[in-house]
Amino acid sequence: MEKSLKPVMECLFALGMLAACTTAMAANPNPLVDGNAPTTSNSKSVTQGAPAPYKQAQEPLGYAPTDTGKSASAATAGSPGAVEPSARKLNPNPIGQGAYRPPPLPAHVKVDLHRLLEALMTGNQRLWIEHATPPFRQATGSPSRFAAMAHALTSRYDLKSGWHADFLTILNNPPMKTYVWRLRLNDGRQLLATLTLQQGHVAGFYLL
Repeated sequence: MEKSLKPVMECLFALGMLAACTTAMAANPNPLVDGNAPTTSNSKSVTQGAPAPYKQAQEPLGYAPTDTGKSASAATAGSPGAVEPSARKLNPNPIGQGAYRPPPLPAHVKVDLHRLLEALMTGNQRLWIEHATPPFRQATGSPSRFAAMAHALTSRYDLKSGWHADFLTILNNPPMKTYVWRLRLNDGRQLLATLTLQQGHVAGFYLL
């Protein structure tokens, strides 16, 4: 009796083992992953991390982007890489936009300019060298030489029709100071006038 039931018992045991294996496979189809650990996060991290080594291999060793201007312009407004217009460095003194302000012009310098121009227009040598240094007086020469120079300048530049002086700047060259103007003549021409003073006396005067 026992010998006749033994094959039947072995068959039933085998069927039970097969059923248990089938149930385990259905619960965890991937035998390489622990069934007690969540598989979703692991698979996601592997999927996202796989391309990273490939991207890094495309860039040379030590690569660092330096074209910050291009990346800033490509960034959208409000993003961390965007550059707002107010943050851009602008020239605090742009040329031609009226931002420049010349230094104060001493009153006696303005008087010297008018006196020298008046001396040229009238040919008055005494007025020309009234407040001049000895080298300037010597360079003026004789009255006839001064008269010839004044005639040449007034013939070339129509000062007698009227002029307006725009003070530009001061050039410091101790012990001298050179004052620079733009002379606008009434005939539409423009000149550059420079007056050099040394200790309050005229040391040089040029019309360019």
